[in-house]
Amino acid sequence: MKVRSSLLVVGGLAAGMIWSGGARLSASGQAKEKEAPVKRVAIRAGRLIDGKTDTAIANALILIEGDKIVSVTAGGSAPAGVDVIDLSQATVLPGLVDAHTHVLLNGDITAEDYDAQLLKQSIPYRAILAARNAWIALDHGFTTIRDLETEGAMYADADVKTAIEKGEVPGPRMQAATRALTPTGMYPLLGYSWELKMPTECNMWTESTGRGRRCANR
Repeated sequence: MKVRSSLLVVGGLAAGMIWSGGARLSASGQAKEKEAPVKRVAIRAGRLIDGKTDTAIANALILIEGDKIVSVTAGGSAPAGVDVIDLSQATVLPGLVDAHTHVLLNGDITAEDYDAQLLKQSIPYRAILAARNAWIALDHGFTTIRDLETEGAMYADADVKTAIEKGEVPGPRMQAATRALTPTGMYPLLGYSWELKMPTECNMWTESTGRGRRCANR
């Protein structure tokens, strides 16, 4: 999404998505992108847990400009002309951060699940599911996630991150690690015949040498 606040309501998100855009014509008739005015929103929270004290702030007014929270005032009044979201019956707290995710994996990730996803699902299909997973994370109150490698899906998490940043799909802010950096032989699909070449985290191997094989793209 284009703009997200980093607040959530217990049981749901506090602030919705704010989209910006638009264009105008120049003197030559060509469309020119114009900068949208900064959106200002005030949230009236019945209780605010800010994480700094053990006591919730009652009747808090949260003022947001663009994608930044600029002030929090107990019992404050909203500035004139600002849209107000009434959450006076709700408890609001900062958005959550998940620092270890794999949005390209689904299910309980048993050995059978893992093999099926890497062997039977295309990377585009896995990316579609990853975008869905990012939306689920945001819907559950996670406004930032850190994705720690794609389990064989190459750079698909970077594409999901780009789609979120461009407002094409809803999701939290993402830090994307893309492919894993692992020692030779790590993360193979195990239990198959040694005669079969199975996918690993490194998909481009050099010829074997006296010191073993080496990943050509690392």
